[in-house]
Amino acid sequence: MTFKIISQEVYLLGIDLDTPFPLSFGILHHLPRVLYKLKASNGNKTLEGYGDASIDFPFSDYDMWDIFHFLQNFDLNGLNVNDKDELLEDLLENGKVREKSGLAAVNMALDDLYGQANRASVGEMYGIKRRSGIILQSVPFHRSIEELNREMKKVLGQRRIPKIKLGQGLDYDVQVISLLEQNFPGVKYAVDFNAGYSLDEAAAFLDQTKARI
Repeated sequence: MTFKIISQEVYLLGIDLDTPFPLSFGILHHLPRVLYKLKASNGNKTLEGYGDASIDFPFSDYDMWDIFHFLQNFDLNGLNVNDKDELLEDLLENGKVREKSGLAAVNMALDDLYGQANRASVGEMYGIKRRSGIILQSVPFHRSIEELNREMKKVLGQRRIPKIKLGQGLDYDVQVISLLEQNFPGVKYAVDFNAGYSLDEAAAFLDQTKARI
């Protein structure tokens, strides 16, 4: 069934966090997001598709206003929803989009519309099927190892994989990993420095961690 896009809207969001989230480059008090909404119609029925763009600051040279501006001026009106793959491939191959997070929002909204129009799941669209998976949950900086241990137990109790935020300094970070290995032997976890280390500092962290565990 042919659905063509008839309108698009862009919204700026600031999602307040219940608890401030410390990172290596500062403290998050809210999550900035750009929400992208597309409407498509076949003359008888109207569908709505949504996508959102996370903000990669300070890891990219664009911010939420760049993404907002890009999406506001990105005209998809009249596009056949079934032609989404050709559009996205053209944008990527010809380097027409610098704000890749904005392109991700477009991709999500088009997938949403395509899935509704063709009664297709994401797995069917991309040929990927997963019967199960484990959620990764971020664990922020803590004032003490005791607090970190409590948070780890909470995340593990929810059957999730902890993603430990590091970047408070080499000595402290090495101590954190060493104690986690002692207190939670065999447990899988991830670490996330949020660009807090230089390449030399990252190498020193790996060497010292390896020596401790």
